[in-house]
Amino acid sequence: MELNKLVIMEILPELDMGGVEDHVVDLSNYMASQGHEVIVVSSGGRLESELDGPLHVKLPVSSKNPLSILAASIRLSREIKKRKCQILHAHSRVPGYIAWISSKLTGIPWIYSAQACYSHNIGIYPLKKADYLVCVSNAVKEHLAGYLPENNCVILDGAPETDERWKPENNGTMKFIFVGRLTKIKGVHTVISALSQIKYDNWRFDILGDGPQIKELEKLSYELGVNDKVVFHGYIKEPNGWIAKSDCLLFPSITEGMPLTLSQAIQIGIPVLASDIPSVREVLPDGELIAPEDVRAWAEAIEKYLSTRRHSYNGSPQIQTFAKMAGMIEDLYYKVSMGQKTD
Repeated sequence: MELNKLVIMEILPELDMGGVEDHVVDLSNYMASQGHEVIVVSSGGRLESELDGPLHVKLPVSSKNPLSILAASIRLSREIKKRKCQILHAHSRVPGYIAWISSKLTGIPWIYSAQACYSHNIGIYPLKKADYLVCVSNAVKEHLAGYLPENNCVILDGAPETDERWKPENNGTMKFIFVGRLTKIKGVHTVISALSQIKYDNWRFDILGDGPQIKELEKLSYELGVNDKVVFHGYIKEPNGWIAKSDCLLFPSITEGMPLTLSQAIQIGIPVLASDIPSVREVLPDGELIAPEDVRAWAEAIEKYLSTRRHSYNGSPQIQTFAKMAGMIEDLYYKVSMGQKTD
């Protein structure tokens, strides 16, 4: 029997650059392509234009102020009733509070996607109240063990398929690349410090991304005398072409929920140097990984790659396709929506 199409509301703080934002845009577009009615609720941002089919409703769902959360919940409840939503899906901590309160006010079930190893504090209390909790990796589930509701599962985040294949330019300069939001947990400062210590000078480091740490990183590259080799390109809408033309992707994260950029790079076929953290171990179980925040270890790994081309990508990587992930989430929407309260 063909299942009815759903009215789905996806909630996240904003639609600017970031792994969560890209994930929600891709997931929402997929659900719309399957015939579901999808409403994306956020405070807005540059990725609004990437929504192809879903409706975007702009609401202040990013403020951590308790009164703002309550006010946003009341406004969201009105939207839920107006749009006749059947399932709510929150993708960050503040939206988690708002979805929880809105669910109480409307009787509509809600799902929370835990996409990071959050700090253990009151900010993640709503996780326990979700009708269903999705962890994007086993590492996230283990980290949040004390905050899981009865209904929970792991659905590995899937990187969208790409036709790009690794074809470096081979112009005599080794082109390293980083793609992601520039925050301290991404570890870019470690790589810049490591690059300043290596004995080779035939390299360039392209940084694709924006974020609160960018000024600090620019200053660091100047102080270490590598500003002529470290190039900040800002946010790039389609980074896969850049990855395919580079020589090696650097993935120095200190913590990650699920390293989607790493999975995307593996699909493209580019060599990678990556941090030894649990979620990366899930993707590269046999990889030769590097201690996060260890400048000397990163410098040694980069020097080894420059001289031997030895990198972290060994054995068989464990990556999830986007299509499989999206299908599993769609099945979960049906499962959870069937238990919703009715008048």
